[in-house]
Amino acid sequence: MVPQGNRRPALPRVGMNQSNLLPYLPICHAFGAGMPYGKERMMQQLTIRARLLILIGAMLSACLVIGLTGLNAQQRSVAGLNTVYLDRVVPLRDLKLIADLYAVKIVDATHKTRSGMLSYQQARDDVRTARAEIRRLWGEYMNTSLIDAERQASARIEVLMQKADAPLDDLERILDRHSEKRLAAFVINDLYPLIDPISEGFSELIGLQLGEAKGEYERALALYQRNRVLNIGLLLVMLIGGGIFAMVLLRSISRPLEALKQAAASVAAGDLSRTIECRGRDEITQVQQSIRQMQQTLRDTLQDIQGSATQLASAAEELHAVTQHTAQGIHQQNEEVQMAATAVTEMSAAVDEVAGNANRTSDASRNAETVADAGRRQVTATRQTIHQLSDRLQESVGTVTRLAEEAASIGKVVDVIRSIAEQTNLLALNAAIEAARAGEAGRGFAVVADEVRNLAQRTQSSTQEIERMIGAIQSATEQSVHDMQQSSEFAARSQAMADEADQALGLIAERVGQINEMNLVIASAAEEQAQVAREVDRNLVAIRDISEQSATGAQQTSVASDELARLATQLNRLVGRFRL
Repeated sequence: MVPQGNRRPALPRVGMNQSNLLPYLPICHAFGAGMPYGKERMMQQLTIRARLLILIGAMLSACLVIGLTGLNAQQRSVAGLNTVYLDRVVPLRDLKLIADLYAVKIVDATHKTRSGMLSYQQARDDVRTARAEIRRLWGEYMNTSLIDAERQASARIEVLMQKADAPLDDLERILDRHSEKRLAAFVINDLYPLIDPISEGFSELIGLQLGEAKGEYERALALYQRNRVLNIGLLLVMLIGGGIFAMVLLRSISRPLEALKQAAASVAAGDLSRTIECRGRDEITQVQQSIRQMQQTLRDTLQDIQGSATQLASAAEELHAVTQHTAQGIHQQNEEVQMAATAVTEMSAAVDEVAGNANRTSDASRNAETVADAGRRQVTATRQTIHQLSDRLQESVGTVTRLAEEAASIGKVVDVIRSIAEQTNLLALNAAIEAARAGEAGRGFAVVADEVRNLAQRTQSSTQEIERMIGAIQSATEQSVHDMQQSSEFAARSQAMADEADQALGLIAERVGQINEMNLVIASAAEEQAQVAREVDRNLVAIRDISEQSATGAQQTSVASDELARLATQLNRLVGRFRL
């Protein structure tokens, strides 16, 4: 049993009436009515591609209709099978289970308990389980959509099941109390009268299910018969309509092709006077128009050829006379070309000599340029050395200047020491005076004052010596600074002279390079002139050879002009074979 939402309704019963054929009437009309012979000319208004597309589209549409019809029939068959399964087979299974629960599960548990094969408690549990399963399956079945016969049978079974509830409750109580006598009495008196009517009711429902399944099968078989007749009818209609359409299509193509073949045969036979008729707008008509245009073009061309052949004959005679005069001029030209070739050969030798001198001058200028570059590199190295020397002198001037400043600082320190020594000497004199006043008590202090005074005097002498040495250092430092400044000026002047020499050498190298380039240009021009002279010489020789060949050709042209006149006459005879 399945819920009501999962059961599908039965398929509608489709009969063979006019409403079932309405979707196919336009197609049947298109193919069944055919196309009359009078519309063949109208077909020629369509291109062959369009006609073929119409034919292919019609065939594809027919295949689509047949395919859709088959799919529809298959869908209906599948829906019928689904209905049989969901609405008949599944409920049939559930009804069989309910009947078995009554007839087998409950009855079997009762007999086994009575015979001692099953305990009372187990039998009670089996009966309760069976009744619960019966209620569940029966509730699901009753929730589905039922036909009238099923509703009536279900109502009768429902009454029987309700009547059986009380005896089955007694059976459960008997099993709970383990009453063997009452169980035997229940089996003999109540069990089968209770279960047999229910089993018969379920058998009736199962028979109804089988009958409905058979009805579904018969409806599916009838649907198959109707679809088969419909498909056969559609196939016949489409075959007849397609045959008529294909015949008209073939005639609309074959007849213009036959006319086209006859027109092409006339043109091939040389008959250009026949008029080619063009009707329609298809590809064959376009080919007919092209052949008609080709016929007119051939007619015009042959007329032009006929006129040109006459003019060609007269022109051939004039060409013969001109050729004789040309032969004489070529002979005179050959003699003049020979003289020009001799003069050009002499000029070529002179140009070769000029080119050789220019090449030698170019080699000498390249050597001078190499020497100038070497001198420039040496001057550049000298400039760098002088620049480094100037930098070192500037650093030395700075060092000596700092030395003089340090010496001056030392002089200041010496002045401070000398001042301290003078003050110390004065203090020592004051201490000696005070010691003399003190008498015997200040004698020791007087000795110390004398030592301090002597030390101050030596300090003054040392500071004077240091001042003398610092003065000498400052004088030497000033002289060194002066000398280094002069050396720096000499280095700057030397660097300026080296710069001027470098510029002069650079200018010399540039001028030498220009001379070298001019020599190369002269040599190249001379070589080109020599090459041109040789080329002119070769051309003159070639001209002489061509002149000789032209003389020979003039003779051959005279012969050819005679042959051309003969061919013009023959061409007129050939053009006369065409009917214009």
